[in-house]
Amino acid sequence: MGCVVGAWDINEEALQSVIQQIKNAGGKAFGFKCDVSDREQVYFTAKESAKVAGDVTMLINNAGIVGGKNLLETDDEMVKKTFEVNAISHFWTTKAFLPKMMEKNHGHIGKINFSKKI
Repeated sequence: MGCVVGAWDINEEALQSVIQQIKNAGGKAFGFKCDVSDREQVYFTAKESAKVAGDVTMLINNAGIVGGKNLLETDDEMVKKTFEVNAISHFWTTKAFLPKMMEKNHGHIGKINFSKKI
């Protein structure tokens, strides 16, 4: 539909696969490796993304991880990481892109949730 996609992922292989799929479908896409739970990486990658792909006008936050264990079986670091990725990272990405959207009086921020029934 004419959009330029700037995709982020901590998993380089998965990121490159998505970028290639978009390009194979005739789209324009750029990939950036980023741990969205790391505030400094988010801010840095946001600047790099804008240099390469242009200003972001639509931000879709869909990063998420699942530990796959009951709470009492989940170690504390996994609990912490789950919150950092599934919740806090959305604040970092929004803070990184919202000011430019406000400056231009144009932009959208959303979150897509996908569920897979097993």
